[in-house]
Amino acid sequence: MQGHAPFEITSEIKGVIEDIIEAQNQNDSDLVDELTEKLISLINSESNRYEAIAHVIKNCENTAKGLNKIAKTLRERVKQHMKQLDLLRVDAGRFTVTRQSSSKVEIDNNVSIAELSERFQRITANKPELKRALNNGEKVEGVQLEQGEHVRIDTKRSSR
Repeated sequence: MQGHAPFEITSEIKGVIEDIIEAQNQNDSDLVDELTEKLISLINSESNRYEAIAHVIKNCENTAKGLNKIAKTLRERVKQHMKQLDLLRVDAGRFTVTRQSSSKVEIDNNVSIAELSERFQRITANKPELKRALNNGEKVEGVQLEQGEHVRIDTKRSSR
């Protein structure tokens, strides 16, 4: 994938990803598995498979962020439109769209959590502090550090 712009992937790989998304929308798990194998095969045929997979991952992540933003915007527009027409429920073919009341608790900035009754407070473990203590050799009964690993993908900064 030499010479590709950041997060650019080949049209063939893009096509397979689009097919996977369509198969997922159709709830066809067998086709999703088949297409995923095809995607892996295409990636493995690239001269730098790690760069190719990084491009695909970043492309999918960016696409998901964009699609989530679109979904959020459309949800808000539908809510406003239904509100203007004073509609609570709409038959939308295979879907029913319902506008419902909801509520959430907001605590004033000038109110300390400590000022609330204990009934309304929650105690949670300070995991970053526990991790620091365990990494410094401190023993904390009932707590241990579990080792794992993950893959991180960063974009190289161009040196100009």
